[in-house]
Amino acid sequence: MNTRIRPRPTAAVPFPVPVRGVVRYIDTIKVWLPRRLSEAETYALIEACAPGTMPHNATWSFRGWTLRQRWILQQPSPDALELLQGLFGDRVHLNRVHLALDFLVHSVDDAWRLNWWFDEVQVRPFRGMPHFVRPRGFNTTYYAPLEAPWNIVRYPDKPSKLTGDPCLHVEARLQGARAPQAEGVGSLSALLALDHEAFWHQWLLLLQADLVQLGFVLIGMKRRGRPPKAETLLRQYAARIGAHHVWEHDLWGTPSAQVCLDRGRLRGIAVRRAYRRLPLKLRER
Repeated sequence: MNTRIRPRPTAAVPFPVPVRGVVRYIDTIKVWLPRRLSEAETYALIEACAPGTMPHNATWSFRGWTLRQRWILQQPSPDALELLQGLFGDRVHLNRVHLALDFLVHSVDDAWRLNWWFDEVQVRPFRGMPHFVRPRGFNTTYYAPLEAPWNIVRYPDKPSKLTGDPCLHVEARLQGARAPQAEGVGSLSALLALDHEAFWHQWLLLLQADLVQLGFVLIGMKRRGRPPKAETLLRQYAARIGAHHVWEHDLWGTPSAQVCLDRGRLRGIAVRRAYRRLPLKLRER
């Protein structure tokens, strides 16, 4: 298990609960190898990963390569990646990469409250149709179908896989050969050199609506020179329109920025410009 990544404090973001820190790590990768590992190599690889890591003997031809063993690595440490890179170099094929971000909190109740807040402000970093699923007791949120190449997954009911503390687990899932390559994590060398800060800056999008600006967008009015009293009344009216739109497009009773953006796009209304991005930073102060 990778113990080199330690909790890091977050920046001053208006979280609804105290967030003790954030851990970022590689959750799961699936690799295909050109030959089967020896017994010593197998034990070394399993020791460098978390429990659940296992090989599957299978043959697959891909772009002229004959791949003979498939591994699913759980929380692989840098030692595991370096071991495979030293054995096979660039002949290792990746077709699944899951990158995780754990927001550490004090209790499971805090994790649920943080999850509900994420329902309100988190949006997908890729284009897609509305798709929110919470199977198995409404615990897990998916922003795309299960087998989609790009997906965001979030759940609050399990402890962190690295620290064991209560947390909100956010996961970027890249599946297939094309998605990891497109995101710059399609090889072992790329994973070893991965800048988690830069990756999550692109993938973790938290947006909050300016209700006045949203109201102006919805009623199709631009801000022009008006008398102060008329401007004040118009801003109050626009704020009511914006608030009604936000609560009208909810997700399980919670206003959702993603639902608002999806419905606005379907109606041809550019509501995205009424949202501002929350300044979340995941580095040490």
